[in-house]
This record gives sequence, C-alpha cells and structure tokens, in this order.
Amino acid sequence: MHNSKNTTRRIFIKILCFSVVFLLLQSVLAFVAVPARSYSRLMLHELYSSSEPIDIGFLGASRFFRGVNTKEIDEQLGINSFDLGSSNQSLADAYYLLRETYRYRPVKLLVLDLSANRLYADASNFSAAIVLDYMKFSKNKAAYFFGAVDYEDYFKTLLPGLHYNNELLSTTWLSNAPIKLSRAYREYSPEVARYPETWYSGKGYISVSTAYKDRNIGKVNVAKWEPERVSKESLAYVEKIIGLCRTNGTDVICMSVPTPMASFGSMGNYQEYFDYIKIFLEQYDVPYYNFTLVKPSVFLCKETNFTDPMHLNVEGALSFTNKLAGFFREYQAGTLNPEDYFYDSCDEMLRDGAYVYSVWMEPQRNQNELTAYSYYGTTVTPEYAFYYKKAGMDDFVLYRDYNENHNAEVSLLDPGEYIIRAETRAVGSSVDYDQYDEITYTVK
Repeated sequence: MHNSKNTTRRIFIKILCFSVVFLLLQSVLAFVAVPARSYSRLMLHELYSSSEPIDIGFLGASRFFRGVNTKEIDEQLGINSFDLGSSNQSLADAYYLLRETYRYRPVKLLVLDLSANRLYADASNFSAAIVLDYMKFSKNKAAYFFGAVDYEDYFKTLLPGLHYNNELLSTTWLSNAPIKLSRAYREYSPEVARYPETWYSGKGYISVSTAYKDRNIGKVNVAKWEPERVSKESLAYVEKIIGLCRTNGTDVICMSVPTPMASFGSMGNYQEYFDYIKIFLEQYDVPYYNFTLVKPSVFLCKETNFTDPMHLNVEGALSFTNKLAGFFREYQAGTLNPEDYFYDSCDEMLRDGAYVYSVWMEPQRNQNELTAYSYYGTTVTPEYAFYYKKAGMDDFVLYRDYNENHNAEVSLLDPGEYIIRAETRAVGSSVDYDQYDEITYTVK
C-alpha cells in the first residue's frame, strides 16, 4: 500500500515536471516564433485602450482594413470610426470580435464586409489564432476558441509556438526576440509592425503603398462565384451578427469595396452573387451597398488605385474614403439615393465601361507565336498592336499595327531575346491604347 502511494506520487511529480518544462519550452517557442509585426495586436490594443463610443465600425477582412481610411472618415465627418478588421477574417471571427468590442465600447453603426468569398467557410483556424493570441481572457474568448477552432487544432491554437512552428524553419525568429524585448514593442508603437510598403496607420486601418503601373494591370485571376460552396455556418453567423447589433441598439448595413475593372471582368458571374446576397439580406431588412458597382463619377476603378486584384492601396483608399464619407453623411441624414452611387447591375456597368480593362500575352505551342488576351466591356471589340525592342535599343519598334487579330507571329524577327509589347484598345477608339503588356521573349 505504501509503495503504491509512493509510485502514484512519483508518477504525479513526473507528469507535473514534464508539464512545467513543456509549457516553459512552449513559452520560449511562442516568444521567438509568434510574429512580432502583428497588426491584430496593435488593433486590439487600440480597441482596449478607450471606452469612447464607435460611431461607425467596419467589420471585415483585408479588403476593409486596407480600403477604408478611418482617420479620414473621422476628419470628414467629425466622428469616431474604427476598423475591426483582421487577416482572412471569417464571419465566425467577425462575430466574436464584435462581441469583444461590445464588452468595451458601444457601436452606433456597423458596416459588415460581405464580399463573395466571405460566405464560403465558417471559420479558419489561422484567422482565429491571430486574433485569439492578443484577445484578453474572458468568457467571450473561451466561446470564440470553442466556436471557431476545429477540434483537431485545439492543441496548437492553445500553444502558439506550435501554430507558428514554420517561423522556426526560417530566419524570422532571429528578429522576433529583439523586437519583443524592445521598448517600442512594449509600448505598442506602430513602427514595430512597419514594413517598407505596409504600415499600421491607426484605428484598424493599414496602409499599403504598392500600386499597379498605369494601364498595365496584366492578367488577373479572380475566382468565380460558387454558390455550392456557401457555408450554412457562415450564413448563420451573418444572422448572429445582425441579431447582436440589434440587441445592442446598433444600426447595421452590409457593404463591398471597389475592385479593378479587370477583376470584375475576370470573375464573370458577379451578378449571381449580388442577386444571392440581396435576397438573403432582405429577410433581415438589412441593406447591401455594393461599391463593386460604383459609378466612375463617384470613384474611378483605375488600376493605379489598387495594390493587387482585390485591394485598394493608400492612394486609392484615400480617394475612396473621401467619397465614402459623403455616402455616410447622406445615409445618416436620410437623403441617400443609391442611384447616385451605383449601377443597377453588372450588365449596366459592363455596357458603360466601353474600353479594354486588361491585356496579357502568352506564348503558344508554336514557339514563334504570341497570343494577347484581354478583359473588356460588353459593347467593345478589342484590337491589338504589337511592338518589339532588342537589347541596346532605346525605343520600341512597331511590329504589327492595330487590328482585331490577337495573335502575333514573331518569326520574321531575327533570332534573339526581345521585349515584346502588346497594346490594346476598343475598335473605333481615338486613344493610343487602353492597356499594355510587356514580356521578354526569345525568338529561335
């Protein structure tokens, strides 16, 4: 009996010692592996640091927190706005983040991002982890963990050192520890999370300075709307978010931000999504304001306003936010006329957008032929011109003038390496070109 007690005690002590050592090791791994440059950390700290009511809260993923300059909204309207955004934010993440917000601040108007891919998945373990890592401990955090994290990922979400173990295989961990030991990190300085072209600008807004070249967006790939991928859990979370807003006396609207016209053309079946989400929201009496269908007189969806096929850059966000401020001014005054801002349908937008949105070239199996592809308005017939430039040449030389043939046989060129340039425009247009593309190509 005595030996049995001693054996049990030794086993208990071994388990305890192992657990302590394991947790200490995980703490060290988390310290060096969890990225120091976290925008979610800065956003949540700023959220927790004040009890001031939020007049307009923006709840969504990167298209929102890169696309809406909250400080500009405040300056234009004399209010207090905040972007409750996080990377790859699912609707489950959005729901629990809104619950967390209500623990500290009231929200007068909530603007929910309902871009097409938001309805596909009910939760993302990574998107939940990057918020859970910095959320204060509470019943809401526990509910978030059990509601948004898959059972098989409980362990590594609880232990961030495991979740970010890929960082240990790169050199990132070498910079994490010095940053986390710095005074700037302890004081939540935005400079800690600054990259050369991306930085935290405050109130949840993240600035990105990169931009497409003028009239050179090239090939973009935006997935088509797939209604069969809609998650019932995601729809349920939209309903929960709406219910949570109304329980807390918050007005709620849904919105999407602009995209380049080339992305619009690439997706192809945007209208199916717009019809779907409009019908879904009607049952809750929630309006959907779709700035993907914004009129060019309000905001020009020019490629230089974007950093990639889906995200506004800092200049585009500033321009868009200036118009958005006027939109909210009219919305809150009850004078908003959506027809002043939006096309009625995708067809109307594509008819009105009577120009070529993008062009790109691809080699064909015949090694001396290139094909130019493009996206363009529904009333447009595109035409193409091709140019070449060899090493040592300052200017492009016209190879084939404008016509509707989008193939260029380059076999007449001497063998060697060239830069081939394609320019495109609508037949009958007087502009030099709408879009261009350049590739390096070797004629054999």
